[in-house]
Amino acid sequence: MAVPVIDGVTAAIKLAEALVGAGYTTSKVIAYDYPRLKHSGVAAVA
Repeated sequence: MAVPVIDGVTAAIKLAEALVGAGYTTSKVIAYDYPRLKHSGVAAVA
């Protein structure tokens, strides 16, 4: 039985090359908000 095998590294590189070739870039818009404060479930010890 012949099963196709895809090399993950090669596939990732080809995808990155395709995105660069299509002119995609990282976003220049600061659209993220500051992270929310984390509340720990442990009570503070005085």
